[in-house]
Order: sequence, then C-alpha cells, then structure tokens
Amino acid sequence: MMRKTRPLPGRVRLLLLAVSGLLGVVSFAGLCFAYRQPVAASKTIALYRYQHKAEITYRVRIKPNSIYPGKVLAPGRIYFTKLAEGVDATLCYRFTAAEPAGFSGSYEVVATVEAPEMWRKEFLLIPATAVKGKGKTFGFRRDFTVDLARFQDFVTEAVKETGASPYEPRLVIRANVNLQAVTQYGTVQERLAPAMVIPLTAGTFKITGNLSPQENGALTKTVKVPLPAVKVARAGAAVATFFAGGLFLLLLVLTHSRPDATAAEREIRRRCGDRLVKAVDINLPPAAPTVHMGSAADFLRVTGELDKPVVCLPGPEGCTAYIIFDGATAYSYVPGTVRTQDSTPEG
Repeated sequence: MMRKTRPLPGRVRLLLLAVSGLLGVVSFAGLCFAYRQPVAASKTIALYRYQHKAEITYRVRIKPNSIYPGKVLAPGRIYFTKLAEGVDATLCYRFTAAEPAGFSGSYEVVATVEAPEMWRKEFLLIPATAVKGKGKTFGFRRDFTVDLARFQDFVTEAVKETGASPYEPRLVIRANVNLQAVTQYGTVQERLAPAMVIPLTAGTFKITGNLSPQENGALTKTVKVPLPAVKVARAGAAVATFFAGGLFLLLLVLTHSRPDATAAEREIRRRCGDRLVKAVDINLPPAAPTVHMGSAADFLRVTGELDKPVVCLPGPEGCTAYIIFDGATAYSYVPGTVRTQDSTPEG
C-alpha cells in the first residue's frame, strides 16, 4: 500500500528542502568541528611556590681625616681612594615558602681582580661553607671584610711584572649561593650570585653591581581541565544535525511538488473562455463514468473535440476543477494535481 504524500507548491517545497538541507550541512560541519576539539585542556598549576633573595650590604671604612667626622661611610656614595681603608660587607640569604621543606646547600665568597682583556686573578675570601635547615623559611648571614689596600697592591705589582698598565682595573666580589629544598612535591635547585664591583683606580670610586638578586619560583604540575563548553557544543550540533536531517527526510518522503496551477488555469481560460460556466456544485450519479485528465493539455484536447460548455467549480485543496460532459461521461481536470491513472467507478 502506497503512503499518501502531501502536495506542496513546487517552489515552496524546493525552498524548504534547500533550507533544511543547508541547515543539515552546516550542523554536520559544526558537529565535525566540535568533535575535533579536545574536551579537556592542559593547565599548569603551582604545587609549591617560593621566593629567595641573596644580598650583599656594605659600609666603607675610612682613615682618619679632616673631611669626614666618622670612621665609616654609608653605601651608594662616591669615595676617595686614598681615604678608603676597607669595606665591611655582609652576605644575607633568605628563602621563603608557604609550606615546609628540608634545606641544604653551600655558599662561598670570591674576590676577582680584573684587568679587562688582559688578566684576572681570583682570591677566596670565604671558602665553601655548608648550610642546612628545615621549615617554611630558611636563611643565613655572614660578615666579611674587603681589604682594598691588598688588591691595590696586587695591581701595582702586576703592572711592574708585565710592564703594561691595565685600563680601568676593578675588583669584583661575588658570593655564590647554592641551595636545595626537598619538598613533598619534589626538589628545588636554586643558585644566586650577588656581586659587588669596586674600581681600583686612583682618585675616587663608586661601588656598583647586582647587589641583591631575587627570584620567584614554583614546582608545577600539568593537569587536564575539562571544557564543558565543548560538550555543550557537541550536544547542540548533534541535536541540530538530527533535526535538520529529519526535517529534510520528512519533506522528501511525505510531500510532493504540486504543479503550478496558474499557468494551466490561464491556458484553459484563454482557450475556453467563451464556454466556461461557473457552478457551485455538481451531483453526479454513482454509476456515472468519470475520466480524470492528467494534464491541462489532455483536457484541452478533449474540450476541442467535444466543443461543449466547460463547467468550472471549486475543487479539492482550494483548487478549481474543470469538467466537460460527453453524454453521461464526465472529463475532469484539477490544475495543480497529477493523476497517474484514470479512475472510473466499478459497475
């Protein structure tokens, strides 16, 4: 048994099929794109955050003189070389974290006399010294003295031995601090090296260098973080694809294009205009044979041969039906319908 389909105007049906088909294609493309996106993203989280700082502070000791009343000068000034006797310095280190750890490490202080592009000589001021501790914070402090005369004399002796005067010789005091912190999340390995630079020239000098380096760090872990938006996009695209595909199939299977009745009606009215008779209703005998014409052209051929009045009356689905009688036989045509075969009553 064939399923009865609903007629729709051809252009309307074509438009609905095109819209539903385009919607289906776009939805399916969105579905494919959504499934190509990861449902989780990589995110780096900090498990153990920390901060550490190493610093060299200093004061310059001076010889008795008539200019300065005291025996020491504060940092950051310009000093007279002849008045400077030495530098009293302090190495400070501090490690701070939010959670406890076990600490171990070492530090040393090295003085290097440099003649740029000529020579350099190292002197160990503080040998490698081990340190350890535990807790959320850790630190140490160590005082040391820099004898300026010792290094100035070394430069003078080097000039005598080489016969070449260096350009802007300098003294670099560097502290090498190495620390290891063992935590429940892993091990931290860090190194800081504050440095103090003292020109070894006649006249005046100013102490410069990276005196207080500081760093922040963290032990991290990469985790997968779900992306709910991707799951929502997948579900939405799947629903849209299903809806559009279902609508397209329903239109394709349950509807058919109804021929445009306007052109057929115009042709019938033009050819049969003087013979058209409008009627409200027609009651045909039950046994009256009726021939349903499949096209306007077939109906017009019959009207041409019979040359009789053509009855015009309202038909099914709001269309106008045209009927011409040949004796007891009725020939009918309804514009906008297609008949695959003629139907006659059984007798």
